[in-house]
Amino acid sequence: MVGHVTDFVMDDKNWVIQHVVVDIRHLLSGKRVMISPNQINRISWDESKVHLDLTKEAILGSPIFDPAALGIREHDPRIFV
Repeated sequence: MVGHVTDFVMDDKNWVIQHVVVDIRHLLSGKRVMISPNQINRISWDESKVHLDLTKEAILGSPIFDPAALGIREHDPRIFV
């Protein structure tokens, strides 16, 4: 096991999942990475697992999830609600 799915990045125009956010803190302290849904091989609901077509090294090299950089209002300190 490499991590846990913690979130999704959605396209707000057509409501498609653009990225799956995976928490890999046990491998890299405090890190969450973005994985393309195209890399999902299968989902096992019985096991609560998402199987990817990626190596551990590829997952570690995936883009870091930074909500502020994506303009997610709740996480962007530059935006006042």
